Formats: sequence, structure tokens, C-alpha cells
Amino acid sequence: MPKTSAKSKMICPRCGVEMNHHSDKLVYPAEAKDMEQVDPNLGGLVEEFHSCPKCGGAAARHSKESSASASAACTQDSDG
Repeated sequence: MPKTSAKSKMICPRCGVEMNHHSDKLVYPAEAKDMEQVDPNLGGLVEEFHSCPKCGGAAARHSKESSASASAACTQDSDG
């Protein structure tokens, strides 16, 4: 599994606690403004989902991870 850098941690908008990275999902852009962010190797955007260990809140954002890392992560997850 790829390591997450400290700068990419998500903070809960409700209570300010560092959130846990829950999952990633490949999404296809529905709006023209998102088309420029599409990774051509994946054919879409990787969206990260996070959950808060304190208040139970959830949040999502588009991943800044490179397609090479995302592809490696998908390969590792399917093998194990």
C-alpha cells in the first residue's frame, strides 16, 4: 500500500481531527471543469473517501496521487 504523506492528511471539517483514509474510487467526470483533471491512464479521477474517528463525519476529495501510484495500489489490492 502506498504511504500517505503528512501534507495530504485530511482534517475533519466538523471537529478538526485528522481523518482516516477509508477508500479510493475511480469516478468519471460529469462536468466539463473536471475533464482537465482526468488521468488518461485511468480514464477518470481517483476520489478519496475519509472518515473521522472522533465524530463519525465523512468527506471526499479528488486524489493528487499520480496514476502510476494509483495503478500500483490497485494491483496490490487485487493481489492480496
